[in-house]
Amino acid sequence: MKKLPLALAVSLIAASSSLSAATIYEKDGFKFKMDGDIQIQLRKRTGSGEETHVDIDDSELKNKISYDLGNDLTAFAEAHFDTGKDVDGAVESEETFVGIKSKNFKFQIGRMDYVTDSFATERGIEEPTNQTAFEAGEVSGTDVILMEAKAGPMTFALSHDLGDSTRNTALSSTDIYVSAKVNSNLQFGAAVQSLKETPASDTTKTSGVNAKLKIGKISVAADYSSRDDKHSKASLADLKVTNLSVAFPVAATTKATLGITNQSNKSDTAADSWYANVVYKFPKAKNVSIFAEIENTNEQDSSMGFVAGMRVKF
Repeated sequence: MKKLPLALAVSLIAASSSLSAATIYEKDGFKFKMDGDIQIQLRKRTGSGEETHVDIDDSELKNKISYDLGNDLTAFAEAHFDTGKDVDGAVESEETFVGIKSKNFKFQIGRMDYVTDSFATERGIEEPTNQTAFEAGEVSGTDVILMEAKAGPMTFALSHDLGDSTRNTALSSTDIYVSAKVNSNLQFGAAVQSLKETPASDTTKTSGVNAKLKIGKISVAADYSSRDDKHSKASLADLKVTNLSVAFPVAATTKATLGITNQSNKSDTAADSWYANVVYKFPKAKNVSIFAEIENTNEQDSSMGFVAGMRVKF
């Protein structure tokens, strides 16, 4: 039997003894919360000769601790674990960071996603191609400093991955993401990234813009991003990605989404893709959902893939 890290074992015991799956303990300005996300599905990937298999897409447990410091300041720490990425079910640390925040400002440091990780508007359950040009590079790291500030409808976010060649993490990256919420129905965003795979390598620059619009109960989202470099892989050199998706309710508890992704690159070998999915949330427990999706690319001899499964969150 594999041993779990002590922090995870304590968290599981606490969760099992608590009636609340969100706030485990709260007293005198201290709060301990847990979030979980388990998604298991039948999946057949797009392509040629692919077989149907059981895929543990998510098996996440997020521990969140915070202390009220007074004067509108809160200290916080988070540790996220996942058992779904390793075929043997080993526990992996996804994100671990500490920080301080106020109403309009946040600072954190540790292992985490870059701010450009939240750029994508693509809404497929699985992605047969690159979601964005940012995803083709790196959008997370182990030596990250992140800052976020809000001013009216604007949100400014900056992350910097220091990199450390002595620990085989020589890659460094500076990412900026700015978003503006015009009103409750319209939002715009712009992002840039400067990434160096090693201290001696050339800088890869990636940029993009996105938009989200609600028209009644219909949600439309789009983004465009481009990666300007001479990557050794022809499929990533000068990569440009465009996404467009439309989501709409088909019943009170059911939502459908249609989406397309267009890619182009220097060698003209990038594949386009499309997807269509439907998600049903149980009326008495909306954190429980079942879903299905079909998807395909325009690659030669590619056959349609599908996903069907269940997701439980808390």
